[in-house]
Amino acid sequence: MNVPQKLLFAAIITSTIFLAELIGGVLFGSLSLIADSFHVILDVATLLFSFSAIKLALRESYNEQYTYGYHRLEIFAAMANGILLGIAIIYIVYEAIQRLLEPVQIIALDVLIIAIIGLGVNLISIKLLGHQHEEDVNIKSAYLHILGDTLASLAIIVGMLFVLFFGMKFYWIDPLVAIIVVIILIKGTYRVLKTSVLTLMHKSPIDTHDVIEWMKSQPKVKDVHDLHIWGLCSNVIILTCHVVVESCELVEACQMREKLQEDLWQTYKIQHSTIQTELECDKCACDLCHKEFNHEEKTSCPID
Repeated sequence: MNVPQKLLFAAIITSTIFLAELIGGVLFGSLSLIADSFHVILDVATLLFSFSAIKLALRESYNEQYTYGYHRLEIFAAMANGILLGIAIIYIVYEAIQRLLEPVQIIALDVLIIAIIGLGVNLISIKLLGHQHEEDVNIKSAYLHILGDTLASLAIIVGMLFVLFFGMKFYWIDPLVAIIVVIILIKGTYRVLKTSVLTLMHKSPIDTHDVIEWMKSQPKVKDVHDLHIWGLCSNVIILTCHVVVESCELVEACQMREKLQEDLWQTYKIQHSTIQTELECDKCACDLCHKEFNHEEKTSCPID
């Protein structure tokens, strides 16, 4: 089973746990189970995002209207998922406070069984991903999400054991565990929303100053300007820049550009780079500006 198939299989079996925990939480009165179900759906989304990223990377997604393909859909889906999870968090916190004030009867044994099954599925998913989470940033993200859900399942199991052994006086454990799960969920939701917003704002995922200094240290490179780096999605980084080179033949300049592009991939994992080589000049109108292309600043007062 290859990596995309493992991710898809893990997403499918994790989805069944989401449904089981959500339905079980409603039927058996467990808020902690409902809270964990929303944490599980975050895991499912992460697995699907990782699967989609790998599938898109393996095929040509360019078309005439969407010149970068559909990679950006991953970011929009992540943002929508984060917003929905934020709403779920507000509901769970409100419900937890209500249940702490007025305890609700729960069927602890049934909740415990579902939590144990959820724990087993999470362990299967962790086993599926194996040591590959150390090699791929997308798989690592999915792995960490599942690991967090495993800890949440353990918290529910411990809570339900207390209820089973000590009875009604420990029913406050269920909303307490729900709040613990919500804290884990808040961290994941915040990370998803922050990454989505920063990506849409074209924030550079790597240190631009470091990239400039590295490029300037390469042979025959005198200066680098108009550098732009942004993430298209979670695993595609794009760079464009102008590189001022020493006087040389066109063939040599082309070879230099190809070498820079190859080294950018090896050093910074920049998959798509567009480099314009040029000789030293006094003026360059390549910087981004909101003004019109041929706009000239007026030096005199318009009233005079």
